[in-house]
Amino acid sequence: MGVLSLNGFSGLPLATASQQTTSGFMPMLGHVEYTVKNSEGLVTAYYQGDNKIVDGGDRCAAAKLFNSDASSASNFQCAITGGSAWTGPGFAYIGIGNGTSAIVDTSDSIGAPALNTVGEMARVQGTVTATTNTQGVVVTITNSGHPFAFKSGVANQNATGATSTTNVIKQAGLFNSTGSGNTGSATSHTTAFGANSRMFAAQDLSPQVTVSNGDTLTVTWTVTIGSSS
Repeated sequence: MGVLSLNGFSGLPLATASQQTTSGFMPMLGHVEYTVKNSEGLVTAYYQGDNKIVDGGDRCAAAKLFNSDASSASNFQCAITGGSAWTGPGFAYIGIGNGTSAIVDTSDSIGAPALNTVGEMARVQGTVTATTNTQGVVVTITNSGHPFAFKSGVANQNATGATSTTNVIKQAGLFNSTGSGNTGSATSHTTAFGANSRMFAAQDLSPQVTVSNGDTLTVTWTVTIGSSS
């Protein structure tokens, strides 16, 4: 099966696809993999590529390491405007959407979830693990235990309406709180941002990920933090 990769990477066979490496010192490097399976559990598509860690993610990292989340200094503020200090489980929530506004350093969402016609479609809490290697600490966040599921006839989980039999996933983000609604299932969708929601990183998918009725989507995020060497 041929494989398409993200951000202009060359196509790689699924069996030999490997994580993109970067030379030189990188304080934090994010990488994302997307696996689509059909209703029979067979892999039908695989994509991978590097993401953008946004300003909000940098500030939260600085606040948690060196200062109070409630600090008045803007560069240490992790709590979203008007929200309380962050007390959640960390950036463990994966969101997907069909928004078209490009991700930039100042982005704090992948689009408002209202009706999900152009914006965030679903968000689910992932499982977080960590390993170490010569590059530093590698943190993995994945929803493999609770993949996004797609079903035609669900109005707010389809980019083109309730009768659509396909969905196009255009963006993904990593957040520190869930969205309202029973996200991640075949019959529900994100209806509102969670309280004090902050985005750590995001990605514009290129090529975009197309899923059909009965498909599931697993997103695996890896963040490499610094190097002790």
